[in-house]
Amino acid sequence: MGPCLNGGEQMLSEDMKGQMLEMSRQHASAQLVPTEVLAAGRTRSTALASADLQRGKTLASDVHGDAAADKAAMSESRGATVAALAQPHPGQLVWGRFAQPWEGDQFSKSFEEARLNRESTVGNGVYGLFREPASLASASAAQAEGSASFRLTAGVASLRPEGLPPSMAQAVQVDGGTLSVDFSRATFATTLRLSSAPLGAQSVGAQGAVLPGGIFQSRGGDAFVAGALSNDRREAGYFFEKTLPAGGLTGVTLWGR
Repeated sequence: MGPCLNGGEQMLSEDMKGQMLEMSRQHASAQLVPTEVLAAGRTRSTALASADLQRGKTLASDVHGDAAADKAAMSESRGATVAALAQPHPGQLVWGRFAQPWEGDQFSKSFEEARLNRESTVGNGVYGLFREPASLASASAAQAEGSASFRLTAGVASLRPEGLPPSMAQAVQVDGGTLSVDFSRATFATTLRLSSAPLGAQSVGAQGAVLPGGIFQSRGGDAFVAGALSNDRREAGYFFEKTLPAGGLTGVTLWGR
């Protein structure tokens, strides 16, 4: 469904249970959305485009040129904090990518690898977040907690200047942040610190609701955030989108505790 051959098409198949296609004015194409998100009254697209390889094939393969050379240059120029965030993340949550990784991304996996034996949660059309299934016992124990603080373990961001193609996107450094979840109230709050030479220092802040299945989305703040908790509630991941005068700022993160 959606425009063909421009990266905006979507496919809803019989095996994608719990997903629905949503059309909104905020997006040029249909978005795959978990049914529980629609039931909660969400008006923005937060869902993973968990279609087949056609989406990956139709997205531009040259988003950031030679990804290997970019990652090598980034690792030399960034400090110890950022280098630590770029290490491979072996946890229960995995970001899968439909195209070439953004500059500085050393933790995501290909779409085919990320989806293997994992369930889809949310995504921004370039990256999708997958999580490992867990037993009901572990999920029930985690839901009994009061609140928890998470530390940032991985993050990558990009700035796309208004009116320019994805190949002109600029790398943005994820410097740090906070994420807290109140399980008793089913709420979350997060902040991120980001920077780049063209932008200078930037921040992202959002608060919102956590749905029973562990999907969460922003209800306030200066950016749109949508993500998911691991089934044992010990890991989290989300993508964010923020409109700036310089263009659209977007990124993906992983958290643990």
